[in-house]
Amino acid sequence: MRSFGKGEVSSMAKIGVVLAGAASKGAYEIGALRAIEDAFGIENIKCVSSASIGSIVAQAHGMGK
Repeated sequence: MRSFGKGEVSSMAKIGVVLAGAASKGAYEIGALRAIEDAFGIENIKCVSSASIGSIVAQAHGMGK
């Protein structure tokens, strides 16, 4: 398996992100999602799955907030 550097992703990459529930996790999920965007590019994130507070974070992310 090949590892990719920052900003370098295979043209076939399909990245899925899962965000958990529990209110205390909501704050770090925002930062983690932004870090994933910075590392792989938003255009490569194809799916976001979530529960509870993760759903609110995912919705805000999808709306560009």
